[in-house]
Amino acid sequence: MEIGSNLNGLNSLQELTKVAPTVTQAQSGATQAKKESLSDRATLSSTASAMAQSAANGDVRTEKTAEIQAALAAGSYHVEPAEVAVKVVDSMIVKV
Repeated sequence: MEIGSNLNGLNSLQELTKVAPTVTQAQSGATQAKKESLSDRATLSSTASAMAQSAANGDVRTEKTAEIQAALAAGSYHVEPAEVAVKVVDSMIVKV
């Protein structure tokens, strides 16, 4: 009989430990979210900055971009893998 009562006590302790961290996690999550909202910021890479600058200067071919976006959305945009590979390799080769 003593064993049974000890197991009941152990079970009740396990239930308490399951509930207590949940409350603590919720509270700490709210505190963390509040801290993050006060310190959120974005930093652009040099590549992203260059792209933004090109867009601002009108260097983007908006018609071509719209055509490609429409083809992507329709699922009809296709590029030959060999052409992509050639462009990738060419961009890596240092031209003298």
